[in-house]
Amino acid sequence: MNGSWIRISLLPRLVYIPYWIMRLALFPLQWMQAIGLCRRGERRKTVLCIEAGVRGWELIEYKELYQTACEYLGESRVHKVCITKEEGYLTQVKRALDTIRPTHYAQDPRTGGHDWRTGPWQAFRISLLLASRRVIPIVGMADMGERVWRAQCAMVTAVRGVVVGLLPPRIVLPIFPHRRIIGPSPMPISLKTLDFLNEIYSKRQKKDPPTAFFMGSLYEPRQTILSKIEKGLEARGLRMEVRGRQLGSARFSDFDYWSGLTNAALVVTTSAQTTASGSDWTWIPHLIYRYIETMACGSLLVAPEVPGIQRYFTSGEHFVSYDSPEQAVDVIEFYLTHEADREKIARQGRTRAHDLIRARSYWTAVDIGLGGDSLT
Repeated sequence: MNGSWIRISLLPRLVYIPYWIMRLALFPLQWMQAIGLCRRGERRKTVLCIEAGVRGWELIEYKELYQTACEYLGESRVHKVCITKEEGYLTQVKRALDTIRPTHYAQDPRTGGHDWRTGPWQAFRISLLLASRRVIPIVGMADMGERVWRAQCAMVTAVRGVVVGLLPPRIVLPIFPHRRIIGPSPMPISLKTLDFLNEIYSKRQKKDPPTAFFMGSLYEPRQTILSKIEKGLEARGLRMEVRGRQLGSARFSDFDYWSGLTNAALVVTTSAQTTASGSDWTWIPHLIYRYIETMACGSLLVAPEVPGIQRYFTSGEHFVSYDSPEQAVDVIEFYLTHEADREKIARQGRTRAHDLIRARSYWTAVDIGLGGDSLT
């Protein structure tokens, strides 16, 4: 048997095993609910819980997820669940379900256990808790290549709910057991933050000469790609500013992050995920958050064209794509030396990103995916 076939085709499908175990485990409960042995309850007014760890709630993506949900549903109907290390994860989830009594629960597999020993067991318990209380799960999946996280997502949404990710369903379906997948989904950005970005944009400071800019986490293969681009630009007398940090280190402040992206003439990013052990299909680029963040800030984005991005953004109109570090150098050189072309695409990207934000595209897509279990 070919080893690459096992790695590429068989191992990714191991997620089907815990998924079907979860389906079988929930069947008796579904059957009792169907015949009325368990209280079905009337359709209640939507109450959404969003969970994250203490450090998670310090991150921009969780802050924006919460704020956009408040703008979509109303602040009184959205509740934060802050998971601490002082108490068991499942205990805290159960208490939130019993005290808040939500209709929907936004869960992230990264919050609990991260390995095969704890992760699937926690997902099994959470799925039972949600199903017994008829709570609809909305699971965020930032990296579909992580097998443990993928298994947890499949288990929690085994019979109801949706998975929101950064890849289109047609890419994910060969390695995922159900079709309730929403993606690729740009990061939700709130109207409150949009006002803040507009304020920064009105005071933006242009650098002379303009430079390429990167800000964010450094990991492989991203670090190698950026290093090649930086050296290629240096050979042509151009500069690239890299404000990177290692995974797990302190993050930039929200103000510094948004200001850095807004004041940059041109922002470079990669789209490849980490190639850690326990991951697969890592060659598929994701629609990472930097895409809509950069365009919302009004800077020109230079980034790979990822699967599904055409639904939101068009290369050459809203951003500029590249296929290799060498091509990225050519693209960056052209737009750093042609201000009118750079500003035109940056403006068009900013307009498009703002339209998506004002349309509440993230939660609208979630609602469509939930169908009869929708939030609104």
